[in-house]
Amino acid sequence: MIGPMKRHFLLGAVFLSIAVACSSSTSTDDGGVTDAANNNDSSQKDSSTPTDSSTPTDSSTTDSSTDGGDFTLTIKNYLAWCTVTVNANQPNSGASQTYQIPANSTVSLQGKSAADASFYWGYWRGASIADGGEDLNQDVSFTMTADTTVDVCCPDNGQALSQCTF
Repeated sequence: MIGPMKRHFLLGAVFLSIAVACSSSTSTDDGGVTDAANNNDSSQKDSSTPTDSSTPTDSSTTDSSTDGGDFTLTIKNYLAWCTVTVNANQPNSGASQTYQIPANSTVSLQGKSAADASFYWGYWRGASIADGGEDLNQDVSFTMTADTTVDVCCPDNGQALSQCTF
């Protein structure tokens, strides 16, 4: 009968033998041996490494028949109480936001309250939105034909929309 210590020693030796047998080696031109696991083969590099996406991109579409340059879109976010997304880019809750948008491009805005517990969605207001009136929809779109300023309002819960004074 084999005691527990001898059995563990024998199992360890078997595993070590299997590991050495499974290791692959290649000879180098200078007669040395290199373990295949240490080879730096560029074909085995991980291709899932993300590229630098820290620079936001503008996903608006441009009418290629005209080259009118860029227009400035300014968002005035009353006391930064709304979160605004322009053309599906990163949401922004800054009090004043400025974007360069190609002429004749469609701009899509999505808004929501910055803190659902404290504020509620109010409206967009601007010359390009709802004929200069207030649009209560959270998602609006318009075409950039000039520099444009859009106000966005997310008042305190329980307060009237008139709380937003620009």
